[in-house]
Amino acid sequence: MSTSTVASVLAKDLAHLGARRCFGLLGTANFKISHGLVEAGVELISARHEGNAASMADAYAKATGELTLVSVHSGPGLTNAITGIGEAAKSRTPLLVLAGDVPTGNVKSNFYFEQAELVRSVGAVSERTHTPQSARGDLLRAVTRALRDRQTVVLSLPLDVQDAKLNGSNAPLELTTMPGRLQPDPQDVRRLAEAVAREAGTDARATRIVLDSLPALGLVEKRAGKYFLTPTADVFLVQGKPSYVGDFRHVALALWDGMAHLKESLKTGKPLSRMDTGAELKVWEKLVLGIIVIAEPAAKALCDLLKIGGARKGIKVLDIAGGSSIFGMTILSRDPSAQVTQLDWPNVNAVAKKLNRERGLDGKIRFIDGEHQGAKIETDYYDLVLASNFCRFESPAGNQKLFAKAYSALTHGGIFVINDFVPNEERTEPTFALRFSVYTLTHTPEGECWILSQYSDWLKKAGFKSIDSHGDIPKTLPGTTLILAKK
Repeated sequence: MSTSTVASVLAKDLAHLGARRCFGLLGTANFKISHGLVEAGVELISARHEGNAASMADAYAKATGELTLVSVHSGPGLTNAITGIGEAAKSRTPLLVLAGDVPTGNVKSNFYFEQAELVRSVGAVSERTHTPQSARGDLLRAVTRALRDRQTVVLSLPLDVQDAKLNGSNAPLELTTMPGRLQPDPQDVRRLAEAVAREAGTDARATRIVLDSLPALGLVEKRAGKYFLTPTADVFLVQGKPSYVGDFRHVALALWDGMAHLKESLKTGKPLSRMDTGAELKVWEKLVLGIIVIAEPAAKALCDLLKIGGARKGIKVLDIAGGSSIFGMTILSRDPSAQVTQLDWPNVNAVAKKLNRERGLDGKIRFIDGEHQGAKIETDYYDLVLASNFCRFESPAGNQKLFAKAYSALTHGGIFVINDFVPNEERTEPTFALRFSVYTLTHTPEGECWILSQYSDWLKKAGFKSIDSHGDIPKTLPGTTLILAKK
């Protein structure tokens, strides 16, 4: 009866299961398994850093489809490799990482930490050789999950288990036969599409065709004749979730209508349709919902800049053309004692009031129906006046009138805030702001995404002295800039 160490037997099993190459860096905890692999005919490719080894193995596994191995030491050996392991896990690369570990129960070792928790935190699968008797079964399970389930698997190998002796012939391990691909019943697929169509009020055939196209966009997965949302779609396209961005489609559709007639605008310099007057009220009911996802990060950034709810409390705020009232609601979430007034068209204010009720802020914001050009606004009254996402639709003269009215509404020391897409002075970037200028060309008589020097000139003419700008706002669109002018 032959006697071998668990490390030697597992190495032979891996070679038998198809492993030809292992990428790694040696340490005391992975030396024996790595030595066993070399003895079994597996090529060991050394790297200068464990992160390099994991990334090299990730690329090799993707290119070849082979059972590819990574061998790392315990403690810092695994932590050094974790970035490469995380990237492989996100790609569902079939990769097996052999991670040496401290002897079972040796929690006082300097190299000890809970490997499983670290591994799972980056999306990889954690497996472990629990005992000498279970080690081969544990290995087979890990290899099966890597190859059959296309997972990146980290197999923890405690030193005491690696060093243990195994008696017997140790017959070769064999992977179970890969099941054939399931073929859904065409009638089941048809019935599923019909059920979706009934719920959506659409044609069944058309619904099936569109559903079948969505995997190409990364929005839907189709398995065994059933449709599933991808993780991205589940986060951003399910109504009712805080991260929902589906209403932004109204913005895209409204803008594209004008882009379809760009040729005419180029010839005449005039828009085919307008988005800057009350005639488009129905469109704006949807648009104000669509831009919440890009406006809310700017609103939070403003509250941080002005220390609203901290150094600033109980402020009086006027939000001109406030739309969904996302700025007002964000301010109230930081400072419930703030007094917020919103001026906008009646039907847009109705949309905002509904949102206020949904967020538990019913009655917290005072709404004034009307347009800023003709509405009567209190003078020397407000601490903060906001103009968010609409100065780009105004002409130079229109903005100067708006800024003068804001100046008049503010108390001494009050702040006027503009939130908009602002290109650089040469108009070379950000490209998004430059593209949006084309949209304003096709939808307004004289609007465009104005540059900072233009805003500064108009603000100074209105009487403002101190002007600051803040760009690079996270989680919103490129070019989004907060301009703060102090009275």
